[in-house]
Amino acid sequence: MCNTMYQRWATALTVSALAAIAFASAVGAADNRNMDDEQQVGQEVFNELKAKGEIVATSPLYDALAPIAAAVTRTAQPRYNHPMRSIAMSATNVARKAIHDRIDAQIKIAQAKLETLKAKAESTKAKAELAVIVELLTKRQAIAQKVSELKASGETTYEQAKSDVESRIAELEKSVQAIEARFKAA
Repeated sequence: MCNTMYQRWATALTVSALAAIAFASAVGAADNRNMDDEQQVGQEVFNELKAKGEIVATSPLYDALAPIAAAVTRTAQPRYNHPMRSIAMSATNVARKAIHDRIDAQIKIAQAKLETLKAKAESTKAKAELAVIVELLTKRQAIAQKVSELKASGETTYEQAKSDVESRIAELEKSVQAIEARFKAA
């Protein structure tokens, strides 16, 4: 019995949420001249997030979050003269940005080490090490290209591209450490 009542309640909330979303979408589709500043800014932010793919269109979480969204709307709507709608946003882009920042930092550190090692190799006329360093600098450029591809990749290719970049960076870091060890031994 509780399960049936819960299902009816969830269905009613879902229908209400869909009606609110439809109403909010109709308001969002209205001509911008009819919107006040707050509505325009809200619609622009929503459109920007939607274009970036950060708005989650469908998810089983919507059903779980509907009661919370309804309670927030019930409480806040009387004090707010604009339609309210609840949307879920993807945390994927935040996680990707953190991954990209980490990768960029690793590349910058490797670049700085290689530039320092290159200067040492040039000053000591270590031709073999210099050749290896120049080769690694070229590999670093190839990794930078792969990072650009990673940042532009879609959901289906992202994990493979990330794995490829991370393995290339690990290989580069290992090579840099080997050259550093050669200089320390000399």
